[in-house]
Amino acid sequence: MISFSSLTRWCGVLCASSLVTSLLITSCSDSSSSPTTSNPSPSPTFTATPNPDTGIVAQAETPNIIDADGSGLGRVGDADDPAIYIHPGDPSLSFFLATFKEGGMAVYDLAGNELQFIDPDYGAPNSGRFNNVDLRYNFPLGGENVDIAVATERNNNTIRIFRIDANARQIIDITADSVEPNLFPDFLIDNEEGASYGLTMYKSPISGKFFVFVNSNDRGDIAQLELFDNGDGTIGATRVRTLNLPTQCEGMVTDDELGFLYVGEEDFGLWKFLAEPEAGTTGSLIDTAGGGNLEADVEGLSIYYTSAGRGYLLVSSQGDNTYAVYTREGGNSYLGSFEIEASEAIDSVEESDGSDVINVPLGSEFPFGAFVAHDGGNEPEFLVDDDGELENANSNFKIVKWEDIANSFSPPLEIDPSSYDPRQEF
Repeated sequence: MISFSSLTRWCGVLCASSLVTSLLITSCSDSSSSPTTSNPSPSPTFTATPNPDTGIVAQAETPNIIDADGSGLGRVGDADDPAIYIHPGDPSLSFFLATFKEGGMAVYDLAGNELQFIDPDYGAPNSGRFNNVDLRYNFPLGGENVDIAVATERNNNTIRIFRIDANARQIIDITADSVEPNLFPDFLIDNEEGASYGLTMYKSPISGKFFVFVNSNDRGDIAQLELFDNGDGTIGATRVRTLNLPTQCEGMVTDDELGFLYVGEEDFGLWKFLAEPEAGTTGSLIDTAGGGNLEADVEGLSIYYTSAGRGYLLVSSQGDNTYAVYTREGGNSYLGSFEIEASEAIDSVEESDGSDVINVPLGSEFPFGAFVAHDGGNEPEFLVDDDGELENANSNFKIVKWEDIANSFSPPLEIDPSSYDPRQEF
């Protein structure tokens, strides 16, 4: 039976969805409030489904990350969110950043080897628990363009900003002193619960400005920050807009070409907003958890870009250990779901939080791009007591070939390693 409160919310969602559809059509014809792009091709009319004869397995994985002190089986922490970085000189030297929550953050190569470890208490002012991370290229800083990454720093309710050193394959903190602890005081509930949580970056195709979207643990608040050159080699941030959803969200991703922000409201569904700071605050509901194609929690989001505004939105459906795939263009039609299975060498993926995907070639091992996924149920199991129940405290990250995902669908998803380069302007 549908409760009155649920029915009321559904009515509100449907009204909001209809309203934002009208707003999106109007805004996309107005270059002052949304990106000007060529009209994407219509969404496919077919319903693609995974081919059961083509299993998807990981090609590589990182070492164990154990959420228990003194295990001796790997880094202490709780793996969460990755962000793939493309090396400017040699794609095979590309790497990815990955957060461990209270355990810090690391940089890994594409074979899963650790290149750098950032301790959660690494000596920078206000350092602490890293929850989500994202990156962008060519930020103008001190007269040159630099590549940067931004992570939520949950213990102090703020963000940390890093410069990426491609040659050393490491990151260096360049957060301005003005980015203080408790950057988001309105995220807190009674000054105790809630803090900066999920994060995604956005580079506007209209203004060229760089933004960070940060959401709140235990709340549905989302702050949009604009990044700026602080004039001393560091980067600062100032808030330009606030969005709100009814309940907690974490996973987010932006479309830097079409100008959209996608948000996973963990227990409810997938939302879409215009990403420009002047675009208003109304969101459109794309899919739901429980009654749609997702199973709570709705977690990590990533975008695979192809040509002419096409591509795919990938969403972690944590409740059934799958990833839902939607068209990037049009109304984000649902195409099907896939799972990452076990091979003889590497275990399967379960309870996945963050993920990232890239279309460009990353050397001979990943010639058509890669998908990096958090595995919340890594093997071998390391069981710990959690309020009277045993849970697996072993987690890590798995690296998958994009073509294996694409070819598991019938008809196959696109494999396009040349139309999009995140280092270049659209």
